[in-house]
Amino acid sequence: GLLEANELGAGNLLIEESDANGTFTLMMILEHVWRNVSMVGAEQTSEVFEMRGGGTLQIVDIDPDGMTMRIDVIVTNSYINRSNILGVISERIRIEASGELHGNQTDGSAETTLDGQVSLLLVELWDENGTRRLDHSEFEGTADMHITDGDEHTDIDVNEIIALERREDGVRVAQHSKI
Repeated sequence: GLLEANELGAGNLLIEESDANGTFTLMMILEHVWRNVSMVGAEQTSEVFEMRGGGTLQIVDIDPDGMTMRIDVIVTNSYINRSNILGVISERIRIEASGELHGNQTDGSAETTLDGQVSLLLVELWDENGTRRLDHSEFEGTADMHITDGDEHTDIDVNEIIALERREDGVRVAQHSKI
């Protein structure tokens, strides 16, 4: 016979990753967690997890040239889906956020600082059976940059920062950068 089970709830999700190039910390309050399992006899034929919610995301990137960038954003919209249907494993993640951007670099007597606003940070990923099918990222914001080198001071007001990159099945299909 066929057995289908559905579960609905809420919960929290914490993802922390770090390496020599920085850290990634995502803390989510999941308002919607749904799980569906289907079985034929004793064999599971499908399982689907779907999660939605909001929270915080912090990304710290340490550039080999010594520039440290920190993005602190509030996640306003997220969708996470993981399914295993007849052995095909699919994972989709979409996160939309806004917040702040900070950067700092010191090189001898020169120092560069950056403080700004992130109006949009959008990340969308889709993996299927271990293969990245979609990798889409967008960043929009503004920033104030201050450069000091000895007695010289330079202030730069960056009114628009835009970065977009989209890869489908490993092939870049869109890229746009503007400062």
